[in-house]
Parts: sequence; structure tokens; C-alpha cells
Amino acid sequence: MKILEKPIKRTNFICPICGTSEIKPVILAGVSGTEDDKKERMEAIQIHVDCINPIVFFDEEEKAGVLMHAGEIKQFDKKK
Repeated sequence: MKILEKPIKRTNFICPICGTSEIKPVILAGVSGTEDDKKERMEAIQIHVDCINPIVFFDEEEKAGVLMHAGEIKQFDKKK
């Protein structure tokens, strides 16, 4: 995830969470399903940093976890 000081203006930015175009730090969040493995790229959307409050829960052995943010819940395994 990349954090930018302010939104990229050429995109007519509107945060998908708060619905505003306030000038404050944003993240570029990858859009699932838009990956291009050959070019190692994917589409991204801008979201205000303070609109996302990530919460990560790990299991007792800290090998797997759950990431909750912006209304989404994703399970993952830690890479060894």
C-alpha cells in the first residue's frame, strides 16, 4: 500500500468511504481482479488514510490472521 501526501488531482478524486474530495493523505489500494502479472501492475483506487482504520487479529501462534478495513474482512496466512 502506498501513501501519498494528497490525492492525485487528474483523477477527479472522491474518497469511496467518506464521499468527499478533501485534500489530505491518501493510500493507493489495489483493486482485486485487475492484476497484470506480466507487467507486475494492478489498478488502484485512492482512499483517505484517516477513512481506513485497519484492524488485524492473529491466531494464538501468530501464523494466520484476519484483516478488517473499509467494511471488508480478509483472512490470510503469514508467509514463512
